[in-house]
Amino acid sequence: MIDTHAPLNSSFTGKLAGEGLHIHSLVSDPIDVRKFSIDGSSGQLTIAPSEVSLCSSLLVVDGIVDHKGGDLTFDMNVEADRLDEELIRALKPAGNDNDTTEKQKTPSTFVPRTATTPAFR
Repeated sequence: MIDTHAPLNSSFTGKLAGEGLHIHSLVSDPIDVRKFSIDGSSGQLTIAPSEVSLCSSLLVVDGIVDHKGGDLTFDMNVEADRLDEELIRALKPAGNDNDTTEKQKTPSTFVPRTATTPAFR
């Protein structure tokens, strides 16, 4: 059950899997969830490797979202075919831009060779 007025009070039990989910208006570019599988129990969501397309980049995401003590914790693995400044900016929450100088956008030449495991709080 999702409490839309207080989403952190929501609960999820069971398994949800699918493909072809399109999310608009969450970030500047549409998110295309090609395939996903989520298993929920005891205030925890376990995300099996799921394919997400954002800013023309394919991401494979898996990990755990946990709801403890009124807070959400994220332990996620994200693998990408490429990362660039446009993708990182699209994922950044609105109003959280610490860069006050104007910079000309240039495509990144950085290509990750191994998976990174960021832990968000």
